[in-house]
Amino acid sequence: MSPLFKRPPSFRNALVQNVMGGNTHILNPAAVELVRKTPDGLGIWYVDWWLYQLVSGCGGGIIFDFEPGVLYRQHDNNVIGSFTGTKACAGRIWMLLSGYFRNWNDENIRALTEIEAMLTPENRKILAGFRQGRQNWGLRAWAMFRQVGLYRQTKLGDLSLFLAAIMHKM
Repeated sequence: MSPLFKRPPSFRNALVQNVMGGNTHILNPAAVELVRKTPDGLGIWYVDWWLYQLVSGCGGGIIFDFEPGVLYRQHDNNVIGSFTGTKACAGRIWMLLSGYFRNWNDENIRALTEIEAMLTPENRKILAGFRQGRQNWGLRAWAMFRQVGLYRQTKLGDLSLFLAAIMHKM
């Protein structure tokens, strides 16, 4: 089962968190057209996260159906998985401290910059604020992220966003 997120999916969330498992996407014709307009060779690391950023950034709606439509098997050798439990939490802390998340964001921002003209005017401003905030560290970075309204889906997630911002790991 996917978590029942309380906050709405949006570009402000998509910049800092992927909440859409790739094996569960259903795209309408407008979303498929957005994907077709994406330049080749962007080097997207995680297609599911990219789709969340692309569709929400271009003004498309994201609808969650919390009724499972597929059987999704989790096991200890998954490269990417549900990220639950103590081991997964420790792994996320390591990924934050090592700069792994910062590298992901570097790639996501590079790809979003390539399609920036396709983003809504509001989302171009949000992306610019995110880029600018990442150039700072400490409370200044956090303040810039808050100013553009970035958020994660849980309080613990928001705490990790705060820590990443002040440690210059976003």
